[in-house]
Amino acid sequence: MKVGGWADVIGSVKTPLGLLALITLIIGGLLYRYDSGPIASVSLIILGFLAIFCVLYIAKDKTLFPTEIKSIWSKNDLPLESEHKDAWLGKWNCRWTYRTKENEILPYVDDIIEIQDIDIDSGEIAGVGHSSYIEDGNYFLRGRVSNKNLAHVFYTSPAETAGLSGMVIMSRTPLGEITGWWLGAGRRGGDIGGGVTLERHETNPNFEIKNYKVA
Repeated sequence: MKVGGWADVIGSVKTPLGLLALITLIIGGLLYRYDSGPIASVSLIILGFLAIFCVLYIAKDKTLFPTEIKSIWSKNDLPLESEHKDAWLGKWNCRWTYRTKENEILPYVDDIIEIQDIDIDSGEIAGVGHSSYIEDGNYFLRGRVSNKNLAHVFYTSPAETAGLSGMVIMSRTPLGEITGWWLGAGRRGGDIGGGVTLERHETNPNFEIKNYKVA
């Protein structure tokens, strides 16, 4: 193999498993070329140590949801207690605000979301939102909740208004109040974001669903 070829192979190694695979190939080539007992023994010992290192490294860095934000979702965030689950479930009156270019915080949307299901083992959350600016009035919520009273939720509207999507990070106090910040696609195009506050629908069952004029 050319020097450039070896450089490409070495440069492609990005993980401990990749390094283990590369060294395995090298040692395998040496064993194939040189039929030597001492070389075989040393090679197997080296491979054994490398395998142990890779397993320990991966186990140490492993999180329950490796494709999500590790600082929020780790193996220590779950499972949820029943009281944590019950505190999120149900209907909520939501007041969404947005930040203008002049750094003002103005009303954006008043709507109602219903958190329908939470899996206590995985923290997965599912729900539906009822809004006035979507044709059929509904959008969908998916995300995760942790036992630290945090929720990381993605929302998306039906296909005909699929551009109205985004994410929300919410926190809940022990007393049940929920606040958070959101970022998503705006009704008039471009990105938009601001704050959100949630109160139990039962405390104000006459809460009006409406959207506000965007500056």
